[in-house]
Amino acid sequence: MSHILKNELREEQKLEGKFKIKALLLEPLVASIIGFLLFVTVIFFVKFLSYMLNFQPNIYFDKYDFYLSSLGLVLAFAIRLIDNLKKVNY
Repeated sequence: MSHILKNELREEQKLEGKFKIKALLLEPLVASIIGFLLFVTVIFFVKFLSYMLNFQPNIYFDKYDFYLSSLGLVLAFAIRLIDNLKKVNY
């Protein structure tokens, strides 16, 4: 009987470990990619709009646009990580 309880406890710990990995690594990574893409999309839309209104002669991306987009990556990762840390109760 105790052998069955030990196996159930191990399975429960494995599931809890998988949940922690998912909550602390995978979900923040997905959120950070979405944040990066959201920032790139907004920057592209603003540049496209300024091109269409003849404020810029052409559309171009420089390294600072990607630096700004990486800010979205870092912020989305940090926000999701902090939110998941509250849920996991560390």
